Amino acid sequence: MNYTKASVCRAIDVLSIKMFISRNINRKIVLTDKGKNVAAKILKAVNYVKNLLITQLKNCNEAYKKAIYIVSILDNEDLDKIIIKSEED
Repeated sequence: MNYTKASVCRAIDVLSIKMFISRNINRKIVLTDKGKNVAAKILKAVNYVKNLLITQLKNCNEAYKKAIYIVSILDNEDLDKIIIKSEED
């Protein structure tokens, strides 16, 4: 991973402001309950899209990478639609 210290610090600040992460008593970064809920939602969407792609790509690793990319560009409304669809199937 080629990220600068500044970009990592900025990402941590944004996640902290949005209350997705916090620091515990040992100063380690941990997910908040809100962060865990969002992460679970994203993971559910990634797994659903990955499973759809596996049938076409026949390559689990490639399907997983593409699913992450697809889910990362969705807005919250579309992400919610994917979650609802995954729960219907």
